[in-house]
Amino acid sequence: MERLLRPTKHDVDPNAPDARQSLHWLRTLEHFAIAAEAARSEEEPPLDKYGLLINYLAPIVYAYVEDVSSYEEGISILKRVYLRQTNVVFAQHLLSTRCQQ
Repeated sequence: MERLLRPTKHDVDPNAPDARQSLHWLRTLEHFAIAAEAARSEEEPPLDKYGLLINYLAPIVYAYVEDVSSYEEGISILKRVYLRQTNVVFAQHLLSTRCQQ
């Protein structure tokens, strides 16, 4: 089952127009971690979520989280980098200056 939930490597540039797909990747990683934790037996050591996060990041994305030491910090940094708020003033400007064909 874990194999079906396994996320791909996260290698999206934060400045790319499709950077919002990082939200899907993040949710896939979280579901994978939950499934891996559930499949773990009692004798096995606890799941290393930080190691799991690092394993599924491409080197270009790892540069953002290389200085952190916990899963929660890494996720918060990635959310800050990839999930930016829309600039409302700029969106209003685009709407008001739009011309129909």
